Amino acid sequence: MVKYVEIPIEKLKIGMVIGKPIEDRLGRHLIEPGTLVNKYAINELIKSGVRNVTIQVGQEDKKGSLSTAAQYMVKNLRKSDPPTVVLESTVKNVSPKVSN
Repeated sequence: MVKYVEIPIEKLKIGMVIGKPIEDRLGRHLIEPGTLVNKYAINELIKSGVRNVTIQVGQEDKKGSLSTAAQYMVKNLRKSDPPTVVLESTVKNVSPKVSN
């Protein structure tokens, strides 16, 4: 289960995951959600005057990310996508010639 926690920039550590977009004073996105924090990012956020960030705690539950109804629709409505081109065996066995 994923939780989002707002913390002061001073508590941001390398390896944490950004939970919500971080914007500057003009509303421009500096860092997108899901970004793994590194030392450079921390330094740049401090220089930009960012005071708080929202981090992601925990991991997404991949199995439960879709509702039961959506899972049913994906399973039952998905159609196979067969190739439209079939290569002859003579084409499959040709290797490109490399010139020096």
